[in-house]
Amino acid sequence: MCTGAATAEMSRSVLQNHVRASGYDMKIETVAVWEWSEKCHPLMVNNLRWCQEVTGFPEHPHMFVDIEALSPSNCYRPGASYKQKKFIIMSSWLQASSPCLSCCEPLCRVPEADFGISGLPCTDMSAAGLRQKRHGPTNSVYMNHAKYNKKMRTPLFIVECTPELDMGMMEDLHSPDYEFYQTFCEPADVGFFGTSRKRTYVFGAHVERTSVLHDPLELHDKVRGVLSRRAQTRPRDYLIATDLEVRMEAQDLCRKRGVRYQETNRDLSYVLTKREGDALREYELEYFRRTGELASHNEDLLVCLGDNPSFSLTWSLNGKVPCYRKGHGLLWSPKYARWVTARERLCSMAWPVLPAIADSLPAPCVGATDIKRASDLAGNAMHFINAGAQQLLGLAAFGPECPMMI
Repeated sequence: MCTGAATAEMSRSVLQNHVRASGYDMKIETVAVWEWSEKCHPLMVNNLRWCQEVTGFPEHPHMFVDIEALSPSNCYRPGASYKQKKFIIMSSWLQASSPCLSCCEPLCRVPEADFGISGLPCTDMSAAGLRQKRHGPTNSVYMNHAKYNKKMRTPLFIVECTPELDMGMMEDLHSPDYEFYQTFCEPADVGFFGTSRKRTYVFGAHVERTSVLHDPLELHDKVRGVLSRRAQTRPRDYLIATDLEVRMEAQDLCRKRGVRYQETNRDLSYVLTKREGDALREYELEYFRRTGELASHNEDLLVCLGDNPSFSLTWSLNGKVPCYRKGHGLLWSPKYARWVTARERLCSMAWPVLPAIADSLPAPCVGATDIKRASDLAGNAMHFINAGAQQLLGLAAFGPECPMMI
C-alpha cells in the first residue's frame, strides 16, 4: 500500500535482479499502490519507472489515493470510539472499485495481491502524537488495511512502523485470520552505523494460505550478521553534496527567509534565524564542556537546530545521525558551517543517489539534483536497504500452504 514513495518497490526490484542472477526465477509485479499525499504521486511514477529500468519488466500498477475509500463514506463518524469505528468499518463491505490516478477510467477494480508491504502511519504511536495508538485518528487506516487483507485473503503482508507500533491493535484487527512475526531493525543492521532510524517490521501470515518455511527471527539475525560486517559508515560519509547543491539550497532558503544571498560566503550561519543561532551556540558550548574540543573540529558532528538543546540534545555525538522527523529543522554541521542537504539525507538512508552506491547494487542513479524533489523524497522515504532486506526475509521465511497428503 503506502510504501515510502515506492521505496519498497525500488528495493525489491534490486533484490529481484540478484535473485534471478543466482538462478532462481523471481518476478513480482506491483499491482496497486495507495498514497494520499499529492506530492508523492509524481515521485512514485518516476520511481516505478526506475524499477522498470532495473528489472526490464513493465510496472504500471493502479495508483489509488485514499485507503479509507475501501469503506463506504458513512463509516466515518466524528467522535466514534475505537470499538465503534472498528465495528462499523470491519462489518461494512469492501468497495470493489476506487478512483485511480494511473488509468483513464474514473474507477478501477481493486485487485487482489499475493504479497503486500505497507508503511502505515506512525503519528499516533509516537510522543508527538501523544501515543494515542489505537485511539488516535489514524486507526481507520489500520482498520482498512486489515479489512482489505482479510477480505482478499492476502497470503503474506509486511507492515513497517516505529517500534512503538500498537501490536495489540494489529492482532485485534487481523485475528483470527493472521499470525504475526515481528522484527526490530535499524540502519546499523545493514552497515549504516552512522544513521539512527529504528523501525519494526511485522509479518502477517495467513493461517490457511501461508506456511512458515524458516524461523523468520533466526533468518533476521543471520541476514543482519552478514550485512552489518560488510560496511560501517559514519556521519561524515553522508556529506557528499557538491558546491552547486549547497549553493542551490542556500539560495532557496535565503529566498524563503528574505535574507540576501552572499555569493562568496561559504559559512551559511548568516542564513540562520536568531533562535537557530542561539541553539547552535548552546550545542557548541555543551560539546566543549563534554569533550574539551571545538565542535568545528569534529567531521561527524551534526546538530538539530529545530530542537531546543536546553531540553533535548538531538545530535550525532553517539556517532549516529539523529532520526529524521517531520519539521525537525535544519541538521547542521559545525565543521562545514552548513546544513545537511536533501540529497545527503537520502544518502544516509541508503538511496542510490551516488554512482558509488548505485554501481554496488547495481542500478541507475536516482535523480536528486532538484532540491525540491530530493527534499520530498527524503521526507517520505523508508531506509532503502532495510526495506529490501526485510522483504527478502519475508519471501524466504514464508511460502504457500501445501495441501495435506492424503
